[in-house]
Amino acid sequence: MKGKKPAAPKGPPRLLTKNGFTRMAAEHDELLLVERPKVVQGVATAAAEGDRSENAEYIYGKKRLREIDKRLRYLGHLLRGIRVVDPDTLRGDTVCFGCTVTVLEEDGTEKTYSIVGEGEAEWRNKEISYKSPVARALMGKKIGDVITALRPAGEIELEVTAISYNGRPHDEPPRVVLPGKFKTPPVAELPPDMTDDPEDEALLQAKFEREDADDFEPDEDADEG
Repeated sequence: MKGKKPAAPKGPPRLLTKNGFTRMAAEHDELLLVERPKVVQGVATAAAEGDRSENAEYIYGKKRLREIDKRLRYLGHLLRGIRVVDPDTLRGDTVCFGCTVTVLEEDGTEKTYSIVGEGEAEWRNKEISYKSPVARALMGKKIGDVITALRPAGEIELEVTAISYNGRPHDEPPRVVLPGKFKTPPVAELPPDMTDDPEDEALLQAKFEREDADDFEPDEDADEG
């Protein structure tokens, strides 16, 4: 059966930062255009050697190919129907997508988080998804505002103490002024044999929800090994 190009998600576009889009698009194209062809060739070479059931190279190659294809479908989902935002073009005194917000917790601890898109948030970089409960509670708030946010460990009270954009204070002019909408460069399309069986959207949404729930509950062993 001939493959169909995945349809763009319905509803408003998902948001990604410029850095997040660039990083994920580069990974997508590296996997699709460089690593996958090498693995496919390796599998074909191993298969030609005879008995596949005891051929370690063939077995590993097939396993790696499944891993690559699963990651490509996930990245392809994230990169469809998006709007890319460059924080260097933003300004304003309210918490918004692409900003970095500093908050004061109830116990006096000060923490800083950057609000980014689905799938691009990395805890080690102090990033949280804009769809996470804490980010949603902070959206639209100004310095001095106090909010109550829900997280897996329970409710927490946070006071907004600073807002910035890639290290630039909120009251300074943007570093970059674009004449129009940022245009995303094209991302390489998946071959037809991969688009016939896309990863279940419900599983992807469940993954997003798990990532959002973990925003403020990092695994203590996440950076080990």
